[in-house]
Amino acid sequence: LNQKPKAAVEQEKPAEAPGETTPGHKSEGVAVQTPQQDFKFPWYLGLVREKIGQNWRPPPDAQDAKARVIFKINRSGWVGEVNLDEEHSVGTYGFKAAAIRAIRSSNPFPPLPEDFAKQSLEFSVDLMAE
Repeated sequence: LNQKPKAAVEQEKPAEAPGETTPGHKSEGVAVQTPQQDFKFPWYLGLVREKIGQNWRPPPDAQDAKARVIFKINRSGWVGEVNLDEEHSVGTYGFKAAAIRAIRSSNPFPPLPEDFAKQSLEFSVDLMAE
């Protein structure tokens, strides 16, 4: 397997459609974004992406698959409900289950930034078989 260093791939992810907004980060099959327009902490999105990336184990037969997972992180870093966005997910049951497992295995995340005023933050994560 030819793997690139994760830090070298870090970049802003453009908005894909109305309602899917930046800020966002993408790396090695894991793209993280939040619909929160005023979230000014791209370094935090990077931490979330890296942690999920460490737990992302796509099944070997999952070519061209993508799963979008929606979840919230509370102030202390704990994940609440984790949901698969079926409308934006393509792949086998095993692939989608692996995507949800990657989020749950990453719990807890670092606490939300102190300067972020809200009690929780919603995330949208696209997991791809790369």
